Amino acid sequence: MTYDRRPAITEETAMTLPASQVSALRAQTSNSGIYLTGWDRNEYSVKTCKAVPDDDPNAVGTLREITTSYANDRLSVNGPNDRKWVANLIIMAPRLSPLDIQTTNGPLQLRDLAGNIHVSASNGPIGLDNVGGSVQATTANGPISIKGASGDHRLTATNGPIHVGLSGSRWDGPGLEVSTKNGPLSVSIPNNYA
Repeated sequence: MTYDRRPAITEETAMTLPASQVSALRAQTSNSGIYLTGWDRNEYSVKTCKAVPDDDPNAVGTLREITTSYANDRLSVNGPNDRKWVANLIIMAPRLSPLDIQTTNGPLQLRDLAGNIHVSASNGPIGLDNVGGSVQATTANGPISIKGASGDHRLTATNGPIHVGLSGSRWDGPGLEVSTKNGPLSVSIPNNYA
C-alpha cells in the first residue's frame, strides 16, 4: 500500500461483527476507499488497511490514532486531523446484507452481493460486479461501472461516465435504470442477449 503514490508505512487492524448485531450496515469514509464483497457466512469481517507517508516523523503514533469503530449499525474510521493518512476498509458481508455505503474522495467497490443496497460516492468511482438485489448508486464527479448484474438497479452519475457490461442472455430482475449528466454512457451487450 502506498500513500499518494509514495512509499508508506502501513498497518492493518481487523474486527468481526456477528450478523445478528447488524440490522443494516452503514459506512462512510473520506479520502479512503471501501471494498465490499459478499460471502456465505453469518458475520461481517472488517479489515482496516492504514497508511501514512513514510516521511511522517511520528508515523507509528499516527497509525495508532487511526481507529475503526462500530456503533448503532454505523462503521466509521477516525484519525488525526492535522496529519496525512488513509484507511481503506475491506469488508466481507453476508450476500443479502442491507447496506448504506458512502465515500468522499475515494473508491467504492462492491462484489457478489444481492441485498437492499444504497451507495454514493463524491469525487470517486463506484464499481458493481455481480451485484443483484435492489441497488441505488449515485456518484458526483466519478464514474459508475456495472458488470454482470441482475436485480433492480437505479444508477445516477453527475459529471462522470457510466459503463454497463451485461452478461448472460437476459437481465434477471425488475430492471435497470441509468442516468448521467455531463458524462457518457456505454453499454456492452453479449451477442446472444435478448
